Amino acid sequence: MIIKGSTSNFISFSADIDLINDLQENAKKQLTDMGYKDLNPKDYLNTYFNVKKRKIIPTPRTIHKSDVFCCPRGYESPLKEIEKHITNGDDLTPYMSKSIDKGDFYDSLLYDWNIQHLHLGNIIPSEKFVSRSNYLLFVFFTEKDAYFIQIYPHKEKYVFAKDEMMHIIDRNWSDLVSRFSINGILTEPIPNKDRAMLRKCGISTFTDMGNGKIYGNIGG
Repeated sequence: MIIKGSTSNFISFSADIDLINDLQENAKKQLTDMGYKDLNPKDYLNTYFNVKKRKIIPTPRTIHKSDVFCCPRGYESPLKEIEKHITNGDDLTPYMSKSIDKGDFYDSLLYDWNIQHLHLGNIIPSEKFVSRSNYLLFVFFTEKDAYFIQIYPHKEKYVFAKDEMMHIIDRNWSDLVSRFSINGILTEPIPNKDRAMLRKCGISTFTDMGNGKIYGNIGG
C-alpha cells in the first residue's frame, strides 16, 4: 500500500505500508514468545487467533455446578485441585489437552458450543501436563465464572459431541446462551454421531434442543 501526501510547507512524501505483512509478523512474534514452533508462514494470523481462543485466561473465577453434576468415586482429589486453581486464577494449561501445544489444532467442541474440557489427572513433578485420566471435566468459561457442566468418561463414544451438555446449559444457565437463540427456522435434533462426523468435515450446525429452542454457533 502506497500512501502519498504533503505537509503545510508543501513538502511531498510517500510511504510504502504493508499492513497484512505487519500483522502476520506481529502474530508470529507473539506465537513465538508463547513457545509455539514450526508455524505455517502463510497462516500466522489464523494460528494466533486459534491459540487465543483455546487458551483459558488465568483469572479468579466463581464456580457453579449444574443440577446433575457428579464426581466419580476416586476423582474427588483431582477435582478439588482444579477447583482451587480456578478460584485462585491459576494457569489451567496443565489440565488441558496436550493439543494446546499445537497452534493449528482446532477444538471443534469449543468452536461449536464454547465448552472446554479438562483432565481429572494428578500433577506429575517436572511434567507440563497432569496425568491423563479416564474422566474429563466439561466447563463453560466466562470472564468471571466457570460453569461445571458434567464429568464424562474420556473413552465414551462421541463424548465431545454429546448434546446432553447443551441441554444441561440450557436448563441451568440459559442466560449464557440466550443471545445465540435463533427464531423462524426449521430444523431437527442431530444425533451425536452425525454431529461428530459433521464437525470432522468442518461443518457447523444449529443445535435444536427439541423444546422449541434452537441455538446458532455459540463458540463463534
